Amino acid sequence: MEVLFVNCADRDNLTEILRIALREMTWIYEEEARIATHRPSDLERFEEVVAHAKLRQQEAASNYHHHIAAHRCGRDRDLGNLLKEQLDKARTSHLAASARFDLLVKESPSGLPHPDGSLRIQQAGKQLKIALQGYMWALNRFSQLTTSGIVPEDRLPPEV
Repeated sequence: MEVLFVNCADRDNLTEILRIALREMTWIYEEEARIATHRPSDLERFEEVVAHAKLRQQEAASNYHHHIAAHRCGRDRDLGNLLKEQLDKARTSHLAASARFDLLVKESPSGLPHPDGSLRIQQAGKQLKIALQGYMWALNRFSQLTTSGIVPEDRLPPEV
């Protein structure tokens, strides 16, 4: 269901910038999972890259939404594509959280982690649980739409 209100080159440009920022975050999360598996000692330095990419994504989203609100030139994207993007992002986040958790567990092969290590494992476990819940939520929404045609309640048009 694509509804265009007006043609707007600025909106299209900001949409593309946001799309690139989201792709970059996906790539960074995938790279983070790869580094956690193959070069765990480099993870700490990679956190800086993740932080900068998150800032760029937030700035792109803020600029897009500010433009839409100010110029009233928004459009509804295809719901299936939107839910697929949410699913991809949630999957990537889950993979990264899983890799971080696995790495921390492997760092304590004796089962007796360093005193700070148990807290780190506990925090990573919470992050993994949150990421898994987000992934399951996104998967359910996407699956219901594609298999049954059920539109998520928060995406239904307002009742008049």
